[in-house]
Amino acid sequence: MKLRAKIILLLMPTVVLPVLLLGFLAYKEIKRLYEHQTLDQMTLKIKEVKTQVNHLQRVSIGNISLLASTNLLKRYFQLDENKRYQLLYRPLLQVFQNYQNTYSDHFEIRLLLPDGYEDVRSTWEPVVNQTDQEGGEPWFRRLKESDQETQAFFMLHPDTQSLTLLVSKAVRLADQSIDPLFAEAKLRGYLVISVDTSELLQYLQQARIGNNGYMFLVDNQGQTLYSPKPDKTIMDKALFSRLKNQVNETLKAPFANDESYLSLVQLADNLSLIAVWPEADVHVITERVEVVVAVITFGTMLVGGFLLYWILNSLIVNPIVYLKQAALDIAEGNMKVAIDTRQTDEIGDLAKAFNDMRDSLRETGIALHKIAYQDSLTGLSNRNMFIESLNRTIAHCKRQKLCFALLFIDLDGFKVVNDTLGHDAGDDLLKTFANRLRLCLRTEDLISRNIADLSDSTLEPDEGVSRLGGDEFTILLNGVAKGEDASLVAERILEALSHPFILKGQRYHLGASIGITVYPDDGEEAGELLKHADTAMYHAKNLGKNTYQFYHNAMTTKAMERHELLTDLRKAIEQGQMVLHYQPQLELKSGELIGCEALVRWEHPTKGLIAPLRFIPLAEESGLIVPLGEWVLEEACRQAREWQLAGFKPLKVAVNVSNIQFNRMDICQLVTDKLSITELEAKYLLIELTETSIMQSGDVSFEMLQAIKGQGVGIAMDDFGTGYSSLGALKKLPIDNLKVDKSFIDEIPENSESKVIFKAIVAMTKQFGISLTAEGVETSEQCDFLQIHGCDFIQGYLLSKPLPPKEMEQFLANHSEPMLIKSG
Repeated sequence: MKLRAKIILLLMPTVVLPVLLLGFLAYKEIKRLYEHQTLDQMTLKIKEVKTQVNHLQRVSIGNISLLASTNLLKRYFQLDENKRYQLLYRPLLQVFQNYQNTYSDHFEIRLLLPDGYEDVRSTWEPVVNQTDQEGGEPWFRRLKESDQETQAFFMLHPDTQSLTLLVSKAVRLADQSIDPLFAEAKLRGYLVISVDTSELLQYLQQARIGNNGYMFLVDNQGQTLYSPKPDKTIMDKALFSRLKNQVNETLKAPFANDESYLSLVQLADNLSLIAVWPEADVHVITERVEVVVAVITFGTMLVGGFLLYWILNSLIVNPIVYLKQAALDIAEGNMKVAIDTRQTDEIGDLAKAFNDMRDSLRETGIALHKIAYQDSLTGLSNRNMFIESLNRTIAHCKRQKLCFALLFIDLDGFKVVNDTLGHDAGDDLLKTFANRLRLCLRTEDLISRNIADLSDSTLEPDEGVSRLGGDEFTILLNGVAKGEDASLVAERILEALSHPFILKGQRYHLGASIGITVYPDDGEEAGELLKHADTAMYHAKNLGKNTYQFYHNAMTTKAMERHELLTDLRKAIEQGQMVLHYQPQLELKSGELIGCEALVRWEHPTKGLIAPLRFIPLAEESGLIVPLGEWVLEEACRQAREWQLAGFKPLKVAVNVSNIQFNRMDICQLVTDKLSITELEAKYLLIELTETSIMQSGDVSFEMLQAIKGQGVGIAMDDFGTGYSSLGALKKLPIDNLKVDKSFIDEIPENSESKVIFKAIVAMTKQFGISLTAEGVETSEQCDFLQIHGCDFIQGYLLSKPLPPKEMEQFLANHSEPMLIKSG
């Protein structure tokens, strides 16, 4: 669509919308004023009705008070029944009639005895008296139950069935024959005046709110007492409840099949006024306004639209068409196009901006290229740049029949730094490592790549050092004639990493695992080379980390075997292929069995029993150690409890908890849950944690150990002697048992240095109140040495190999008495 056509489309709403808005606002304002005026009229009418009701009540209450205070009325009640009817009945009736002549709306005056009997009655019109005994009527019961001497309330008169103001006053007189001064006043009867409300009802009949609004009267239950429109006063209970909750407020709601404004006002006790104004009254007025607004809008649209189109076409469209052509020239690469910048308005500013744009396009392109291909943390090439560089290097070397090497580097121990010191320290470590890479690689290694020079067409495509993400880096080495060339670079990198990193004031020693592939021997595609380098890197990690490995085909086979083993392990955990074997533990002093260690085994359906050394590291690396550890804990507790129920002596069962479980899970809650499920007492469970996992976790480890021990569960430090904890640090830890690693026991008693160290360990544990267990005891000589020098417990093949549950039960049955240990 052309610009002029768009301007026409733009101008139409530009002209029409303001006029429509103005007309709409005028329409809304007229409607609002009319509504406001009518609602004010409604309020005024309501006030007038309320004034009439209040006046009627005040006059009637005043009259009944005067009438009740007359001496004739008092004397009437002081005489006995026969005398008062003979002497005072007619004079009293004449007094009532005189009042009625003065106040014509007092159409009935009655004198009721305390039991409700109608003793005297005067009416100015022939009103049939339905009954002279009012004692059972609800309104009379109300008089009797009220504490007020004078009452006034509206009701439907029982004789006339018309709305009546009933005014009553209790007549109380003392017995003059007893003591005129101090005799107690007693109830003699009630003076009741029925007041006609025809003037009020006539006012309601004639009153109008707007054109069709009206008012009607209801009682406290919403029943209509009077309405000028009986067919439109059916009151919904829910609506009446809403009106009662919003007394003196205006409510808009459906009423009598019309959307109406409603307002309820309490006029008197048991009398409310409801004013109704149908919203349709508003539409009658506003429909006329709509026609006028439409005519004004249409005329303004035509005149205004034509004028604005002519102005905009002259001042904007033609200059923009010129700038459009200039932009097309720049897009085609013509950076010398001449643009007229003599105009001083915004069009002139736009022309100047085109000139500035033309001059900055090259700089902008370079900057965008840098953002897309540079790692923001280290300043090295990012993954995108690496993939492009790798593909260009492959293409270049393929044409020139050259070789190059790809080094895939992964930092060892980076996750520990991230988890213990935080991501800020991790970022600092990555930046420091990137700088060391730059320093340890020489210019002739051809790895340095300046991101700012990416736009230079003379830059060789086969250079680059990159950060792929996380702690993974890659290096492309061009011109590699043999593998030894790449190994020299790898050794320089490892040498650079041998120096400690200073992070938050602490020294950290980290290494790197490096995988090396060589083009074209190890692959001719980018994905293949990267995959093989990654495989070689993982092989370097499996060899102990902080080393490098060249890729060879056997690694792919091992990687596939590893993947297959991981898949089978996941199925094994889900399908229950795991079993536990139990290795007994003996107390040297008494010769009694005191516990056993639960050791997990994998019974593969086709490969048979798989050693823990094959699948435990894989489970820890993949995270499967978490569900596996949960199962081991529950199964060991269940088996220990089952042996107890079978009648065997209660034994402590030791369960190993990996470092990953200890750091990732709420191990305290897990122990609580498993003990509860299996109903095993906490004192028969011993949690074994490695020396490394306890010492690396710091304060968090101490708090978790305290929580576990607080449940009554024992805690053992496993593999003592293989980590880096000091003997003095043990006294701060809430542990119960120290397990000396098998590698240390193997050297006893031949190695004199090991014997000295063991004696020191025994002395230290005795001082700290920690029991000592020797693992991997296989000879009687070892056992004799351990027993002589105060070791508490032993575990190893000298006693028994790890046994399946059934064989362990037989072992327990055969060794219910203290044992005498002999070499096998």
